[in-house]
Formats: sequence, structure tokens, C-alpha cells
Amino acid sequence: MPIELIELAGETRVRESFDSPTVYLDHWAIRLFSDDTAFKDRLIKALLAKGGTLLLSHFSFAEFTRGSSPQNCADER
Repeated sequence: MPIELIELAGETRVRESFDSPTVYLDHWAIRLFSDDTAFKDRLIKALLAKGGTLLLSHFSFAEFTRGSSPQNCADER
């Protein structure tokens, strides 16, 4: 995911580009992949084979901090 900083009229703008396919996983899906090594390896191999991008967001990481139970919070560390 290349990030380009552009200076225009005294302003700095940021432009991002993503290589297709771009895959976004919600926090529960990230947990699913992190818990299953074979599943995780399959996703990584597919993205590498296609030259794709795994898109992560600040929102996904914030959701990790809002577990529905104390055990969920402990598991997500």
C-alpha cells in the first residue's frame, strides 16, 4: 500500500493506493485467522500469489479493546 505525500498550495495531502485484491477483515475475522495456523497460512499464500493488500484499520484495533467479556479481552492480547 504505497502512501504518497503531495504538497499543493501550502497544504500536504496524502494519497493511498491499494493493490488488488484488497482484503479487509473485521476484528472477529482477524481473531479467527490468528487462532487457526492453517487458515492463516492459506490467506497469506493467496494474498502473496495475487500481489494483494491486507487492509487494517484503526477501528479494527480499537474493537479489540472493547471485548464483550473479560475472557475475550485476555484472548485478544
